[in-house]
Amino acid sequence: MERKSKSKLSKFSDASTQQDLWGFSLPEGETIIVAPDHVHRNSGHRFAVWAAAILKIADFPVQLIIPDTGQAARDVFRFADRGGFGQIVHLLPVEKIIPVGLKIADIALFLQPCSSPVKNADEKVAKVRFPPVMLSALSEGIPLVLPDTPMSRYWFRDGQNALLVKVDNPRHIAQAMMKLIEDKSFAKRIGLAGKELLACFAKSR
Repeated sequence: MERKSKSKLSKFSDASTQQDLWGFSLPEGETIIVAPDHVHRNSGHRFAVWAAAILKIADFPVQLIIPDTGQAARDVFRFADRGGFGQIVHLLPVEKIIPVGLKIADIALFLQPCSSPVKNADEKVAKVRFPPVMLSALSEGIPLVLPDTPMSRYWFRDGQNALLVKVDNPRHIAQAMMKLIEDKSFAKRIGLAGKELLACFAKSR
């Protein structure tokens, strides 16, 4: 099994530094998954917890970060804790997801589908508004795991510039992330190819 040789946490290796930045400490050398979508009752973050738990059981050390959007996020944490996986789930203040969470993320897991494309007057160019956190993840070269929807397939190619999954299937999510964890060069290619999409997004806005 190929593991990453150097964690993005290296520059935050001091526990006190981590505590100052986001309020908790993360173990060095484990894969950091950020699920940055807004957490609400039906946001799918429990599926993300299950997927992270599957990886943990399969001996893939991971840590899952989700935005602290209030009661719904705390319910997700309690769900993880009741299942015995509270130690791998962390709540990060929403305002720190982009400047801090994405700086240490190895994988960005999006659980909510993108909006439908909107075509211009001559119906030749499709325009879509992607959330800022997705654009930030792409700009950082972080490999994306996205819902397998028509909108995702419009912009992304599975296995080329993102991985598309059934977000209501934790096993499917875990298998996709396992590919990224096992093969660092594959994960890097996915991240770089996703980064190249930013120019296309800029033209579509």
